[in-house]
Amino acid sequence: MIQMRERLPIRCNEINNLGRSASSEVLDSPGTKRLPSPQIGVRAQAELWARPTESTLLTTTLIAGTARWSAWGRVSWGIRLPDLGEAYLGPEAALYADRTGYRKWSLGLHATDFGLPPLIAAPPALSEMRFRVSAGWVYEEQIRRPGIYGTVTAWLPL
Repeated sequence: MIQMRERLPIRCNEINNLGRSASSEVLDSPGTKRLPSPQIGVRAQAELWARPTESTLLTTTLIAGTARWSAWGRVSWGIRLPDLGEAYLGPEAALYADRTGYRKWSLGLHATDFGLPPLIAAPPALSEMRFRVSAGWVYEEQIRRPGIYGTVTAWLPL
């Protein structure tokens, strides 16, 4: 279900999904003889994109699933600087947790809602595609291991 609400002065896009989910994991231990079987479940996702002003963006995302009994959430804020292009740039924070007690959280920077540069000759459908890239620092609490992450997301506007 997709709803768009016009409110003064904030414009919001709300996306809610409910569907099937499958989860499988790959262990990186040399002693692994057999991978665990995939887990089947239900997954729900909700997103809210709010634009408090024409040059700012606030997003929240929550995903919960029964395949691993897990939840993931992210919040981000961005500002559009016309001299740097059409993307909203800013910080983001995310947290993942599951029923085993595993937790992972991240802090980073994102660039959201930009298209391919005009220099790239793309088919018409791809020229309408929008992107989000993010990178930053991630910390896995259970094994106390810090690291870096990077993501790329693409979508077509409705």
